[in-house]
Amino acid sequence: MNEAPDKSMRRVTALLAQVGLLHWRTVLDDLIRRYAGLEDITIGLDEGARPEIVALLRTLHKNNVHRLDDRQFAHAIADLGFLDYQVHRVVDGHMTDERWNPGQCSLAEYRAAGAITAYPVFDRTTPAGLTAMGLLRQVRQHGEH
Repeated sequence: MNEAPDKSMRRVTALLAQVGLLHWRTVLDDLIRRYAGLEDITIGLDEGARPEIVALLRTLHKNNVHRLDDRQFAHAIADLGFLDYQVHRVVDGHMTDERWNPGQCSLAEYRAAGAITAYPVFDRTTPAGLTAMGLLRQVRQHGEH
């Protein structure tokens, strides 16, 4: 079962502070909220935005990384597996061509309109480098310093 959102974000915030990346809090909170629920339909037990971001932050802390530069961190986030998933609408038990666009709505909003399924792809619609650039732009605009 998923953690309560407030408790979940407190954990992320504490880990961000430990590795010197607290200014990423708003950006990661948005990313986690946008992808919330993906962990319910993924293949792996520890997949999904929040569990993968927490695992990355724990690894950084465990390895005594106390200040990763923003560019490196953006690329580390962009390489996480939850971004490999495509989410499709299901109608009458069959997957359709209609695909969720995370830039247009949250997964919860998309899911509210009907049944969905998800699977990992090897060739993302948006390359990891472009995702990293978008994250960097967001942290520069909304990061807390």
